Amino acid sequence: MSESILDEIKSTAEGLCKYVEKGRVAVDSFATDEEPIIAHEPNLKLLKPLEVFSSVDKVFAALDCSTMPLMRGNNFGAYMFRVASTLVKSQHGKEVNWSYQEHFQPVYGNETFRMTKLRSIRLDYESKMGLSLLNQLARGDYLILDGGSYFGGTTGFSEDFYEECRRHGIKLLAIPKRTPSTITLKGTDFLATLLTKHTAGVWFYHPYDEANTDEHLYGDISFVKLNALTPIAFRCDIMEYLTEGNLCELLSPLTALSQDARCLGYPVCLYLAHQFTRTASPKILHYREILEKELNEEDPDIFRELLIEEKLANFRSQVLYGAKHLWEWEGSEIV
Repeated sequence: MSESILDEIKSTAEGLCKYVEKGRVAVDSFATDEEPIIAHEPNLKLLKPLEVFSSVDKVFAALDCSTMPLMRGNNFGAYMFRVASTLVKSQHGKEVNWSYQEHFQPVYGNETFRMTKLRSIRLDYESKMGLSLLNQLARGDYLILDGGSYFGGTTGFSEDFYEECRRHGIKLLAIPKRTPSTITLKGTDFLATLLTKHTAGVWFYHPYDEANTDEHLYGDISFVKLNALTPIAFRCDIMEYLTEGNLCELLSPLTALSQDARCLGYPVCLYLAHQFTRTASPKILHYREILEKELNEEDPDIFRELLIEEKLANFRSQVLYGAKHLWEWEGSEIV
């Protein structure tokens, strides 16, 4: 175990002790930073076909980050973050290189605040890892993010990351797993409505909405269906500096990464990045034991108070649903 990990766990323990002594701080700063809801009706004239590729002489990189709680109360959480990257070379037998980093940090506040704060921390870690990847990518290679194309503000990727991708000529796209903020005028899911009207083939729909950097949206919102055999499509944000080019030529190479049966049309580089953010339960338990040791050495009475709050907050999961460990029962998005 690296010294930096031990230092971050020790710092987390010190932060939790301060929480018990001083209480949580004011937590209103994230209240208005939710992703805005956008409503449009499907226009089939905006659908355009894609070309299907079996291989492409490009590198496809992807980033993702998970959150695992080591300890959680009603007003605090001590979290492990695991940020992972993959680089897939499509032409050469889909050669895959990957890396990950682990970080630890406390977050204070109620569940709603912590959810937004954790997203901000994850995007910060992903931005930093993305910047470190650029020296492994050539002009014209792809870098795909998990999430919308929001940069800057308190809950977006870093603007420096965006500018460096543009300067290096990287084809930067953002493909989130879910699309709750894109709806029809009557309030139903836009993509589901679109797919009921047109499911055949592979295609892209552009634009659903255009980039607006004043609102921190740095890419045109579009949708892509990358596998003809699946009924599933995904939101795909195309960075503003790429939208003047041929979008069919830009997006068609993604089909070479979207034929894997595990992924249902989701690019395999993103799928693998998500898989590599997972951490085995025994390893998380080991980190939990280190945190408990640090807390007990810091102040046994404070440690006991934290454990009491934790039991109160997790009564439903542990008693009613029988979860042995918090991270096993509720998965990587628990706050």
